Amino acid sequence: MKIYCPKCNSTIENSNINVTEDICVCSKCNELFKLSEIFDQENISETEYLLKNPPKGIFIYKNNENTKINISTHSLRAIFLIFFTLGFSSISFLGFFQFLFAKSMIGLLFISVFVVISICLWIQVFFSLFGKIKIVININKSFKDYIFIGVGIIGKKYYINWKNIINIYEHSYTHSEGGTEKKIFISVKNRLIKIPTNYINDNKKRFLLMVLNYYRHKNKNYFASTNG
Repeated sequence: MKIYCPKCNSTIENSNINVTEDICVCSKCNELFKLSEIFDQENISETEYLLKNPPKGIFIYKNNENTKINISTHSLRAIFLIFFTLGFSSISFLGFFQFLFAKSMIGLLFISVFVVISICLWIQVFFSLFGKIKIVININKSFKDYIFIGVGIIGKKYYINWKNIINIYEHSYTHSEGGTEKKIFISVKNRLIKIPTNYINDNKKRFLLMVLNYYRHKNKNYFASTNG
């Protein structure tokens, strides 16, 4: 996605874009502006094309009430995750029962940490096999738009007030255990919505970012016109 300076229309170099701070600087005219406020016609046209021709694994349903966008989280990484989780959880639960029969409270407390990690890993396995990221955009604005992340009907639902969104960006961070996780962050005035993206490919990830920014831009203009 190209970013253009709103003053001189020059392309902004990647080195001059700070996504986390939501700041861009144009090296041509030295204009400083917020990244979150820029969504030009090229991006709008590209996103509208993608909404009509979504990447593989993305399904869009439209009716007179709303638009539903389902992004499948099926991933080949799930194969490795299944075998790793099987081995890890087998050792964890075997150790748990051994300490249980030995009536060792210290051992049980120690191994319980590994059991909890095993449960978290199995949740990730199911999400990588059967999970989805669902965006619902309601035509009737009296109903709230929302993002659902989960498996089937089990998961988290985040209601979206588009006009309160400060920024939308992707960020990778490292866990204290050493693993790396990628998420798309939606920064709202009073909270931070985190969408896991480890199990979706680059095409789905790019589609998700563009669609979120597109509806943010579209709803921002809608509220501006109704309030104006």
